Amino acid sequence: MLRAKLFLIILILALLIGGIALRVATRTYGDQKVSLTGKIKSKKLNELSGVTPAKKEKEYWGHNDKGNDPKLFRFNDQGQILQTVVLKGIKNDDWEGMAKDRDGNLYIAGTGDNEYKKKAYHIYKLPEPEKKVDEVDDVTIYSFKYPDKRPHNCEAIFILKEKIYLIPKEKNDTIKPKIYCLDKLEKKNKFTAREVGTLEIQGLVTDAAYSSGHQQLAVLTYSGIAFYSVKEEFHLFNPPIHYALSEFGQCEALCYDGNNLVVTNESGTIWKYPAKL
Repeated sequence: MLRAKLFLIILILALLIGGIALRVATRTYGDQKVSLTGKIKSKKLNELSGVTPAKKEKEYWGHNDKGNDPKLFRFNDQGQILQTVVLKGIKNDDWEGMAKDRDGNLYIAGTGDNEYKKKAYHIYKLPEPEKKVDEVDDVTIYSFKYPDKRPHNCEAIFILKEKIYLIPKEKNDTIKPKIYCLDKLEKKNKFTAREVGTLEIQGLVTDAAYSSGHQQLAVLTYSGIAFYSVKEEFHLFNPPIHYALSEFGQCEALCYDGNNLVVTNESGTIWKYPAKL
């Protein structure tokens, strides 16, 4: 009898603890449920500023901000570092975002410019590294400038119809940001980006990601995430279909992973938000 009572007490405590853990791990973000999946605790990746999905589900590639070594890190949704890859022959000239094309190539945006002093910006392209690879030298560098011949600080990069798009981070959050397109990556010295138009959003843009499967663009700002229904380039001028305010600190990077939008904040916390609204 005593053993039965002890078992019942232990069972109730386990259920209560499980319920508490579930409530902590799941929160409402706007009108959707989001899940906290993990946190990057490694000092190797302590300034995550760009993320894109890896080959395996629930795994991602990410990189640090300016002033760090030219390395990519593969990590899982619990925040565990699984692989570190050194990119030989280049430097981290303020890397601020990542994207991945349908052929599996990774793109790193060397487009950050907090001091507004750069005369050229770079996109780095490389095949996704295989497991157990710890360094690569097969990196193609593309240099470009903006059509207005002015410096821009850009942290948001995404791919639509196999073209790279950029959304600079304006100097204040009252200015609606411009959208630029790199129609064709050229190896010649400093080709010119094309101005597409103005994005209907207010806030300092810190990242963007596009899902061809959901035909959805997510744009991250310090205050939240704006979602756009986008099939073609001209849809980029439409107002957002949904907006969710952020409650998770200063968020710096996001990417689509199947039916989820993965969002990370400056402290390395990883959240998953449902992609389908």
